[in-house]
Amino acid sequence: MKKSIFTINFLAMLLVFSVLLVGCSDKPDTGDSTREEMEFTEKNQQVLRDAQPEPKLKDSLERANLAKYLRYWNNPDRLSYIYLFSRSGTVIDHYVIKGKVTYCRSKLTTRDQIIYTKYRGTPFASAIESPGLDGSYGPSEDAIFFFTTENPDVPIVWRGDYLVSGVPMNISTKPVLVRSIE
Repeated sequence: MKKSIFTINFLAMLLVFSVLLVGCSDKPDTGDSTREEMEFTEKNQQVLRDAQPEPKLKDSLERANLAKYLRYWNNPDRLSYIYLFSRSGTVIDHYVIKGKVTYCRSKLTTRDQIIYTKYRGTPFASAIESPGLDGSYGPSEDAIFFFTTENPDVPIVWRGDYLVSGVPMNISTKPVLVRSIE
């Protein structure tokens, strides 16, 4: 029942948006002062770009760092250390994890599907939400999950602040939770 109400509401909002979109002109109706300020801003930006053009880089340290980061963490055998914090900054618990931390909102398939339709004979495309792999709609939990070395097949989900490191950290507070290893 909730899914059908959500679908009806979503389609109604999509129709309203489509009607508004079709009614829009290519140029916004702005006042003279706004138009003059936009023209001044564009001319000023052109002068600055001519005086100080963007450099043409042969390589990018930003891209190199991202690639290095991805290679480091995208290793299923990598051991790392996660510290879970309360809102006040107290360590709640810590674990040795194998692999990487993953966001619950990550998806294996596309978030949106493109649909094509016509309104008053004018074709247009719009995006609608894809169902999750479990067949349900709506956002996933805003949290992370990870697998520990102690229980590698059981995910731990955390919704809060955390720190992950490739080496153990010397955290000054003792964890609040105590668990026994059997």
